[in-house]
Amino acid sequence: MDYGESKDFSRALEAAYRLLAYKQRSRKELISRLQRKGFPEEIIEGVARKLETQKYLDDEAYGQTLARSLIQRKFLGRDAVRAELLKKGLDVEVVKKITEESYIELDEGDLAIQALEKKWKTLKGRPLEVAKRRASDYLRRKGFPWSVIRKVLVDKIEI
Repeated sequence: MDYGESKDFSRALEAAYRLLAYKQRSRKELISRLQRKGFPEEIIEGVARKLETQKYLDDEAYGQTLARSLIQRKFLGRDAVRAELLKKGLDVEVVKKITEESYIELDEGDLAIQALEKKWKTLKGRPLEVAKRRASDYLRRKGFPWSVIRKVLVDKIEI
């Protein structure tokens, strides 16, 4: 079906452009927003395909940008980044590729230390075992695997 002449298609496309001008979104997020605006499914799908051919909608590029931001700003570990990308509606294989690429040159131990620096100041006055347990819980919530947490708490924490 040719949507070029359809007023609904033009309105949906304009709405999509406005949504993408505000912030980059995944395909699933954009489709969800257009559905909430009441556009028909076939129109939404046509808009999504057109935006993908124009490179305005690219889940892999969006995922790479989001992963980089989560790592640099929030110091999140691999598991938390993976969960955030999946929550945004990205394909499992795309998420796997992005997380692998994002952590190739990163030392997760150093990233965990950066994440823990501010938190450790509040834990210093506590008994060592309590502080380590809370630090461990904190790093787990930040998405770091146990192997990294153990290494950071054993090797890196200065008393």
